[in-house]
Amino acid sequence: MQRAKISLRIKWAVSLLCWVIVYACPSAGTQPLEGTIIFSTYRRLRFAFDIFCVEVPLNPTDSNFSETRITYGEGQNINHNGFFADINNHNLIFGNSLDEQESGFSTYEGRTRKYGSPDHEGTFQGTFALDGKIVTYISEPNGRPQIFFNLYSSRGVSRELRSTVDVNHGSIEVNHSMASMKIYTTSLHALNEGLMYNSHCDMSNHIDDVGAHRRLTLHAEKNFESDDDSRQPVYFQDRPSIAGNSIIYISSQESPKDLRQSWTAVYSTSLVTGLTTRLTPSGVVDYSPSVSPSGNWVLVASYGNNPWDGEIYELKTDLYIFSAHDGSNRTLLVSGGGWPSWADDSTFFFHRKADDGWWGIYKGTISLEVLLSQGGQISDAVTVNRVTPPGIHCFTPAASATGQWIAIATRRPTSSFRHIEIFDLQTDTFIPVTSVIAPTTNHYNPFVSRDSSLIGYHKCRGSSIEGDLSVEPEKNSLKDPAHQGLLCAKENVTSLRVAHLVSMASPRPTLSLLRTEGEFPSISPDGSFIAYLPKAGETGVYAMRSDGSRSVKVYANSSFGTTWDRVRNGVVYTSSGPIFHSRSSVHIVAIYNIDKLVNGDDVPLKSQVLTREGTRNNAFPSPSPDGKYIVFRSSRSGSKNLYIMDAIQGEEGGLWRLTKGRWTDTMCSWSPDGQWIVFSSDREDPGSGSFSLYLIRPNSTGLHKVFKDSHVTGGRANHASFSPDSKSLLFATDYAGFSSEPISLPFQYQGYGDIFVSSLDGKHIERITHVQYENGTPSWGGAYIDSTTLTQEGEATLCAFEDVDWLEENKFVAQEYVGLNSHAQARCGYVG
Repeated sequence: MQRAKISLRIKWAVSLLCWVIVYACPSAGTQPLEGTIIFSTYRRLRFAFDIFCVEVPLNPTDSNFSETRITYGEGQNINHNGFFADINNHNLIFGNSLDEQESGFSTYEGRTRKYGSPDHEGTFQGTFALDGKIVTYISEPNGRPQIFFNLYSSRGVSRELRSTVDVNHGSIEVNHSMASMKIYTTSLHALNEGLMYNSHCDMSNHIDDVGAHRRLTLHAEKNFESDDDSRQPVYFQDRPSIAGNSIIYISSQESPKDLRQSWTAVYSTSLVTGLTTRLTPSGVVDYSPSVSPSGNWVLVASYGNNPWDGEIYELKTDLYIFSAHDGSNRTLLVSGGGWPSWADDSTFFFHRKADDGWWGIYKGTISLEVLLSQGGQISDAVTVNRVTPPGIHCFTPAASATGQWIAIATRRPTSSFRHIEIFDLQTDTFIPVTSVIAPTTNHYNPFVSRDSSLIGYHKCRGSSIEGDLSVEPEKNSLKDPAHQGLLCAKENVTSLRVAHLVSMASPRPTLSLLRTEGEFPSISPDGSFIAYLPKAGETGVYAMRSDGSRSVKVYANSSFGTTWDRVRNGVVYTSSGPIFHSRSSVHIVAIYNIDKLVNGDDVPLKSQVLTREGTRNNAFPSPSPDGKYIVFRSSRSGSKNLYIMDAIQGEEGGLWRLTKGRWTDTMCSWSPDGQWIVFSSDREDPGSGSFSLYLIRPNSTGLHKVFKDSHVTGGRANHASFSPDSKSLLFATDYAGFSSEPISLPFQYQGYGDIFVSSLDGKHIERITHVQYENGTPSWGGAYIDSTTLTQEGEATLCAFEDVDWLEENKFVAQEYVGLNSHAQARCGYVG
């Protein structure tokens, strides 16, 4: 028996050595992206955001607020971060799409009041406070954040329901619940002129200068989906606003000089010429732009020239001011603060976490003459005072034009939900808005019309309350009076049916990009099936066809991680046991007959434990290309290192240690050509939380770091795997930082997670995803999954997601509510 084991180990050594000798060294440089990349975005498919607004009565303390939904997303698209555009010439945006009645139609001017502004007859009538207003917002068709414009008009519209009417430039949409309104919709989109799309992090070539010009154009929404493949995507983030005849916005279209730096910068696009100018200097990151009412100045939250320090909750930003025209006269205005909002050209509001632990709203008063005068001091030009009291978390302010009140988002100690409130600056009192409409729904990022008549915000278009799926909507009303704030069955079932698979905008026509609600997805070698976990560490393993149909449970025990055997059909490996419990017993398990189970064949559930009892925590298995061996991570020695074992018999067939050290080596993957194993490790600074990618040959030689120190310091690069041709690496990372302030988003374990692809030598890196939410656990399949074949099979769900949980925990009363479970950990940064 002993001789047999020695003979087996010799055989192993010869086999592994042959791999090293036979395969050539990997080539560097750009490689074509082909096949299918699939990944998970934490809770994103459940957000289902749309923009809503409430009219502000003349005396809101004596009135109940009524809510109007003003955007109409479908499926997993979200509409968020709105802004009432203060622009008189609507033709600049909508061109020839306007009917003759609306051409040159302007919004109400010069009629602001302390609270609200009446219509022509002196009172508010239904939705007519919206009449003539333009809302600009961020929408994500195909997962590509873009800027859209809606114009709301009641002129010449019959109260009878009308169909969509195509026009020369835009589209008129008459939604059934807004039968008395036309909604003109158009989008800001980039023409590919060679400079617009630069997602390649080539260290020797970047476009990152103030004044760099590009050209953008407006496109009707009806034409958006039909853009040809040569038009590469430009990603718009954060909140857009208007400055004169230009739109000011955040975009992540250009890569910075260094890794682990946010891509976000402020740009200005002329609505007349389409000429686009970068306003943010090279090497600087800006968030949350706000344009002064005159259109002359922009306030932003920014790191300045400081690098991101890895903070994931409260970004260490300051407030800077600069010219909206060309970015000149950039000046540090306030140290410590974010999410600025102008009331007038001398008054602004912002949020900040105070020393007492509560987030609060602050008022700034500025003298631009003093600030811009020669030798003027900031301390002489700006005064700052806190306006909201401790005891309530207050953030994301939106100033009214009068400056007498502000709309804010709050988190109160008695609630786990975020709500919109009015804060009266004259009486220092709060006036609840959304808590009386939808008390168990989170509401985000308020914005106020210039006439102070409307407050907008975004929230999930479904419900967080059990039982709402059976409620019938009132067909021709903006709301259901009997169930105010709770969207009803006909809308809820369609809007919040979470499909198993969602197609995303891809950077290459040869690459299919899919997002799934499940975690740790992986594609079978022939591209026919996908394995995944609905919730890692809490549910068993599921599998479905690659079109998203026929999802079935194939393994009952709680698990995390999935990977397919490359030789034996229908075999998936997983880590069976609780996730995020490094001292718990976790085993490598092979699951059989998955293809037959998905196809409905009458076969039993069958699995085999491959690791021995008492070997502690074993996870992240990956098979060799010939199906004979499995590389995995184990803590059996006291530290997490890599091991190789027999794929058929498990440890009984032999075990070989690949790495050794008092650090964590984890999340390993074997290349399809058998030459390399990639893994994440904190070996440079054990226990620090920073993980880098390493490559090692199966015979323990050739160990080296993928990204050199000159490229990145610290950070996390995790869940790596190989492209089908073994020439590129796919991984989740924080190398693109944040795309917006974390406080403005729902809960994300690590909102910086994005998907990247790299050459094996680390010299060429390409960003694949550009969204504000945590993307993680990617895998790469060789077969191209055509998005047109995807079914909409999935699950009807509630708006079951949490608001941020990292506010001062001891300041809140624990409160249980429907649909939310105990927290897991970050899928991007998890090391097991």
